[in-house]
Amino acid sequence: MNSYLALYAHQAVGLTTRDAGFVLGVLGIAGGVSRVLWSGLGQRMRHSSHALVIVSVAAAGCALVVGLAARGGSFLLWIGAAGLGASAVAAFALSMVVLLLDRGPEGAGHDAALVSIGVFSGFAVGAPMFGALVDATGGYGAGWVSVAAEFAAGGAVALLWQRSQAGERAVPPPTATANGRSC
Repeated sequence: MNSYLALYAHQAVGLTTRDAGFVLGVLGIAGGVSRVLWSGLGQRMRHSSHALVIVSVAAAGCALVVGLAARGGSFLLWIGAAGLGASAVAAFALSMVVLLLDRGPEGAGHDAALVSIGVFSGFAVGAPMFGALVDATGGYGAGWVSVAAEFAAGGAVALLWQRSQAGERAVPPPTATANGRSC
């Protein structure tokens, strides 16, 4: 997202190169603050996966707001960029908190590596795919819709995971008999 947000701001929304850079600054500042806030909130929530669902839905909405800026005005870009920083940028840190709370320190290393591979693979593949959509459609609209759809899909995965975790927690632990065996 960082790689094409400034280009979009300049080419499609009409911001100067300097102001397009400031849009990235807004995204970065909101992202830095939100990583701290969402991580702390996720750690304190009874079901920290709720925060992942919220962040994903918010990010999807903010991506659509950014996409509307080409027609609706640059104020939508600024709002959307701040919102993406406050949601999408925080998702990686929040994912790590959820992972640590779910797996504990013993199992978190391998799982954290898998999450990182997923995130950085998205960086590697996302920008060229976004560019291909822009080239194929002659505009940025389909690209921002695809970004929103990806965030929504992430929210759906988090929701499914959350429900599966709730189901596992609903199963009572086995009870021990007088001889110490489970029944």
